[in-house]
Amino acid sequence: MAPKGRLQPRGPSRKSSSSSSTSTTLIFSMLIICLFFILILLALGILSIPSNSISSQKPHDLSSIVQRVTNAGRSEGSDGKVQHWVEIISWEPRAVIYHNFLSKEECEYLINLAKPHMEKSTVVDSVTGKSKDSRVRTSSGTFLERGQDETVRAIEKRIADFTFLPVEHGEGLQVLHYEVGQKYEPHYDYFLDDYNTKNGGQRMATVLMYLSDVEEGGETVFPSATGNISAVPWWNELSECGKEGLSVKPKMGDALLFWSMKPDATPDPSSLHGGCPVIKGNKWSSTKWIRVNEYKSKEECEYLINIAKPLIMKSTVTESKLGDIIDTRAVQKLTTLCCPLYVPPNIVWLFFILIFSMTTCLFFILILLARGIHPIPSNSVNAYDLRSILQRFTNADRSDGCNDKVDHSVEVISWEPRAVIYHNFLSNDECEHLINIAEPYMKKSTIIDHELGEIIDSYFRTCSLTYLDRGLDETVRAIEKRISDFTYLPAENGEGLHIQHYEVGQKFLSHYDFFTGVYNTKNGGQRIATVKMFLSDIEEGGEIIFPSATGNITTLPCWNDWSKSGKGLSVKPKMGDALLIWSIRPDDTLDYSTMQGECPLIKGSKWSATKWICAKEYKP
Repeated sequence: MAPKGRLQPRGPSRKSSSSSSTSTTLIFSMLIICLFFILILLALGILSIPSNSISSQKPHDLSSIVQRVTNAGRSEGSDGKVQHWVEIISWEPRAVIYHNFLSKEECEYLINLAKPHMEKSTVVDSVTGKSKDSRVRTSSGTFLERGQDETVRAIEKRIADFTFLPVEHGEGLQVLHYEVGQKYEPHYDYFLDDYNTKNGGQRMATVLMYLSDVEEGGETVFPSATGNISAVPWWNELSECGKEGLSVKPKMGDALLFWSMKPDATPDPSSLHGGCPVIKGNKWSSTKWIRVNEYKSKEECEYLINIAKPLIMKSTVTESKLGDIIDTRAVQKLTTLCCPLYVPPNIVWLFFILIFSMTTCLFFILILLARGIHPIPSNSVNAYDLRSILQRFTNADRSDGCNDKVDHSVEVISWEPRAVIYHNFLSNDECEHLINIAEPYMKKSTIIDHELGEIIDSYFRTCSLTYLDRGLDETVRAIEKRISDFTYLPAENGEGLHIQHYEVGQKFLSHYDFFTGVYNTKNGGQRIATVKMFLSDIEEGGEIIFPSATGNITTLPCWNDWSKSGKGLSVKPKMGDALLIWSIRPDDTLDYSTMQGECPLIKGSKWSATKWICAKEYKP
């Protein structure tokens, strides 16, 4: 018997319905086949897709130039290119300005993208976690989806590269507009409640990008900052509000990075900040908040749920039959947890999903094979694809010697572990200086017993070494300051430089730089980062290897130069280069993918210098 309230189609109608379903399936099949061939042509580069974006950058490319010198000029260089440089303006809080982080076109693009969707700004209620109106924040704003388009993706990758934090940890960009008189009273970006940390954990860093110049007012002020706040070059240009603390004057294209958490992963009260009232003109800005863990966008979850709503059926206790009513409690649970959605299949949808899935898989396999890459299962293609070498300093050439330009680029070679190479971090003279002052004091290498804290001999570390006191001389102090600027970690958190010398056959077996015992964390806390500087070139062997790294290691440019024992994620020593490794994840847990070793030296001589950086001040 037919269910009540539902009409049963008659014979001729059933035939018509069957024909219609067959036609629909055929149309879908033809569309999928056409799409398949178009994708192949795109993969081979025969076709290209026109882009409306003002940026033609690949998601992993960084055209931005960073020159880590504070005396660089703001004007265009002699070649007509805009100067890009970074200034560390404070250590309490840790605050950095990246000048000309965005181009003028990118700033205007974000403004135009956001304008139609601007609404009165709100703040987060620390009790309920919901947005609410507040007199402390009087701007208007809107949120952009993470990865919304090509330009947004390029900016977000640049932010990841600038901060050493994965794209997946960032919330969507927020675009804000302040008119005359509008402001944001001092506040913290980190949360004081548990509700808002359920997704992605605590906010650890903020990147505030200025999309317009401001004639007067509108400064970002840190009233609790430590230091001589009146020493900033733009002091006389500040409003009265701006002189109430360490302030940054908005300049179109600049980006302000500040950390809401200290290196030891505790909230930093000195990161209290506010937006001064605009006195004259208009202020546009864009904010990226970065979490300690992967952040799952609520907008993405709700978008998927809205698509699935018509397909989700409800089974209730009071009804014995399936109805067409949506279970709102289930939808709310999906919104909260962002869990995968289950869609009850029918014949057409099942066929469409099957064909689409097969086509997508074939498409990616063809791309990988066309580029000579063997697919490796991975949780995140963007995070682990080592073919894409990120460069933050792609054009920051400095002059060494007779006006010969030297490449000072930075490559993020891995996100698991977080590993970065800074090319030509040291000059030849600095390398030779470190070797010369260390050579008379070299002795047999030892290691620290993690349980007892005692120094002991070891068979798995066979080099010779010595320690240099922190701030030993002018050259050492300059190098340590450079390390501090590079890592965004205070010089006081660093141990003394550790100089090693490897001869043929000598090695360092796989180990962790972080401590697993309590004794060694009494002074300075846990080791959170390591900077390894190569003081000499090596003919063969001696690579730094990460056997637990995630990614397609065979695609790295130097793969064929490695020794047989270096066939992991490896770094080939090159005089002057520096390797930065983060031993601790952003959520302050130990990163076991940082297991590393130094391959046996096959030919030549290897000199290196290591700086271990702790979570707190290290007292020698």
